[in-house]
Amino acid sequence: MPDVAEAIGRLQGRRIAVMGDFILERTQCGRPEQVSREAPVLVLRHESESSMAGGAGRLACLLAGLGAEVLPLGAVGADAAGDQLLELVAQISPHCEGLLKVRSRETAVQTRFLAGDIGVRKQQVLRIDRGDAHPLDDASAARLLAEAQRCAGDVAGWVFVEGGYGLLSRALIEGVRGVAQGFCFADAGERARDFAGISHLALNSREAARQLGLPRLTEAAAAARQLRTELGLQGLLLTRGSAGMLAVCGDQLCELEAIGGEQVVDPSGAGDAVSLGATVGLASGWSWADTARLANLAASVAIMQQGPARCGAEELRAAAREAGW
Repeated sequence: MPDVAEAIGRLQGRRIAVMGDFILERTQCGRPEQVSREAPVLVLRHESESSMAGGAGRLACLLAGLGAEVLPLGAVGADAAGDQLLELVAQISPHCEGLLKVRSRETAVQTRFLAGDIGVRKQQVLRIDRGDAHPLDDASAARLLAEAQRCAGDVAGWVFVEGGYGLLSRALIEGVRGVAQGFCFADAGERARDFAGISHLALNSREAARQLGLPRLTEAAAAARQLRTELGLQGLLLTRGSAGMLAVCGDQLCELEAIGGEQVVDPSGAGDAVSLGATVGLASGWSWADTARLANLAASVAIMQQGPARCGAEELRAAAREAGW
């Protein structure tokens, strides 16, 4: 296994473009006081609230935390939430020219409500989503593509994050592919087929089943091989929760057991961590199998924490030592 610390060192100062759905994530925390007399719901006493960049913004923050020079590419609305999201992203990158403010678009906002008594781990009880779920208008898409083309020569790798808000149209993906140098990795979500022809892609079992028109995935290895071939990828990573991961590259199949599967605290940050590990491995020139191992390790760090994933250099190095790398 290559050295994790060395891979993180190689990432320092390298330009990584992160394109996709930038989301403002808000969290409201409260303590249960009683059941409402108006409806069978809990009444929470407000304790705290916080905001952070989510979606593509979360991955941008994680990469910046490891020392990468991140170029965010996406769009926010001309609203208060968009201003707040731009401020959050600007804290980790001085290159926000490609994060467009679009008047015809509402900023994507996800608000989570967490409840729990004092001294008890809080649990999510409700989530409210806002924002447009459709492609950019033609003029804004052209501006975003022009910004991507402008910076293409200085970018070591490209990461696409499909967050379900429709920004990444097929035409936009193809336009970036035409100028991209270095690797292209996609956290494809439900739209894997729109990323056909890029170099590397990750998706989970449910998403893979839908791409193949199946109610559920029963033959994971065969499905991973089929999708890699049909999409024309160099490498595909299929995440399977507690069952681990499958990495396919050419005719090679690497099966990875989940690390820390019995110690899961919060699985919500696993996807971001997988994308982080994959990006670090690809940026370091690792084989796809070793890159998948790093993605698996990063996911194990994330699921053992409450709330947003913290996958800093020290956490990854400590996890690597514990795994015997």
